[in-house]
Amino acid sequence: MGVKAKETIRRGASSFRSLLLMLALLIGFQYGYAYLVEKVSGDSRSLLTGVAMFISLAITFFVIRKVVPWYEVELADKNLIIKKAIFATARPIAAVPLKQITDIRTVDEAEDFSGRKLNFTIFGIKDKKKYIISWKQEKRDVKVILQLGDVFVEKLKKEMIRVRKK
Repeated sequence: MGVKAKETIRRGASSFRSLLLMLALLIGFQYGYAYLVEKVSGDSRSLLTGVAMFISLAITFFVIRKVVPWYEVELADKNLIIKKAIFATARPIAAVPLKQITDIRTVDEAEDFSGRKLNFTIFGIKDKKKYIISWKQEKRDVKVILQLGDVFVEKLKKEMIRVRKK
């Protein structure tokens, strides 16, 4: 059959201004930390170091989880295939038969958020809407949150109707 539709969900390149802002924030964080370490005593210094490490790790995990990855969503062979890549090749993370998909809605239209939720959204994408795709897996509701274009969603809905008629 082949691929009927494909969409890549990826952040654009950062502007020079945003890179300078991030650099300024990092330098400010480093100087603020050095200043505070000089001013506090022994026990407070270890607490301050722990807090600074926690903040650094939280920022790192946020960047790795919500900024760096990119996704490919394919409509192929009566399946919706979701692939994820961090730096190199995209690897499949979910393949859902179109017959199992029960609902496709935007986040604004969705009423029920119960069940297992997989959030595959990326920070900073403004040209695509957030959609919730729902299906049943082993008697549990699974919901995937993806940022998709309207053209891909229309093709997906048409293909779901075509597959269910057979």
